[in-house]
Amino acid sequence: MVNVNFNKERSLELSPPDYPKGVRWIKRIIIKRDSNDWSVRYQPKAGIYDKKNVAKLRLSYGEHGFLYDEPVQVVTPSTTSDKEFEGIGGFQRNSAQELLEWEFTIVDVVEFDSALERRIFAFETNHIFAPRVGNTKIDIIYGVKEAIKADPFELDQTDDNAVKSFINRAAADLSESERNSIFKTVRKEFGKFANLKPLDGSLANKLAKNLGLQFAGVKNKDADGIAYVKEHGDSKTLYYDGLKMSLKHFGKKVTVYGYIADPTPDKLAGDRAEWLEKFNNLVDFHYLVVSQASGDDIATTRLSAWCPFVFGGFLPQDITPIGSDNTPKEAGLVDENGRAFNVVDLKKVA
Repeated sequence: MVNVNFNKERSLELSPPDYPKGVRWIKRIIIKRDSNDWSVRYQPKAGIYDKKNVAKLRLSYGEHGFLYDEPVQVVTPSTTSDKEFEGIGGFQRNSAQELLEWEFTIVDVVEFDSALERRIFAFETNHIFAPRVGNTKIDIIYGVKEAIKADPFELDQTDDNAVKSFINRAAADLSESERNSIFKTVRKEFGKFANLKPLDGSLANKLAKNLGLQFAGVKNKDADGIAYVKEHGDSKTLYYDGLKMSLKHFGKKVTVYGYIADPTPDKLAGDRAEWLEKFNNLVDFHYLVVSQASGDDIATTRLSAWCPFVFGGFLPQDITPIGSDNTPKEAGLVDENGRAFNVVDLKKVA
């Protein structure tokens, strides 16, 4: 092992402890690195770019050594680890030090007012440390989601101000537009209303797959038929893609499932009814096109002409727990009023 000759007094002089409200500085110490637990369970970041960043940090240490005018790594007295301390800030620096075979390092020992303050601070450390690697948008999004899911409770997903405050603090070094983007991304998975599930195209397709439904044409190889999941009942891409896919499979019907991107308790039924009205208008448009081309009147066309589009129901988004077993109010496909929707069995498309 390599023993770097650390100078704690110089570190305190050139980089005195300066921590935000909610964080209490206890002491700065030179400590054996194996006294600190830097396990991934304490890492608040997504860690997607860690290998590349660790390599950069290793080179920085090799060229510049320990930078005394920059804040040190941060740990807190252990509550869940067998080791003396749990890592808070400096995970990737620890990995770089491991590669360099450092036996000791300098750390600040701190305590926190709450679990949420601990989580936020783990991001705030990356605003100022050097050598360091900053937080990415993916890291912040991951951190917000973990705070919302935490047990015991840390962050109230129904409180826009609380969620935005977390983002503003954790991503203070990112631009306002980037922070707004992070908020919108989080809201796609964790809506303002805890019992209503927001969706976007990707999440909707994933939910359809989990329900055993077809989606994106014939994307689900484990499901039958042709189907699309759409945010808008009158989607123009649905009309073109659906007709093309149906003709490719000799006129097979195309089932269309709907969803509401940002559902609210007082508007969910109305938004679904509006979606269905637009879908019916799309079907009417198709019959008008066929009527114009064939010369038949619209009434005759509606009775006899081919139209592949069939409404298949709405994805379940009201997850209000019901009964002693907390079963979600909507577990399968529903109609515009949230009642169970019966789907006609589809034959598999070859």
